[in-house]
Amino acid sequence: GFTGRGGGALAAECDLLLAVPADSTPRVQEAHGTVIHILCDLIETELFGEAN
Repeated sequence: GFTGRGGGALAAECDLLLAVPADSTPRVQEAHGTVIHILCDLIETELFGEAN
């Protein structure tokens, strides 16, 4: 799960939790967006190999 601060109620429901330690919702969303882009890049590399 992707959350801010400590994860709240979602933390207990997740096998993996990315809790961004920030009080600012825009900062939390920026961090989540960055992680999502990195995950997409890693998945694409795994599926299709390195881009030339």
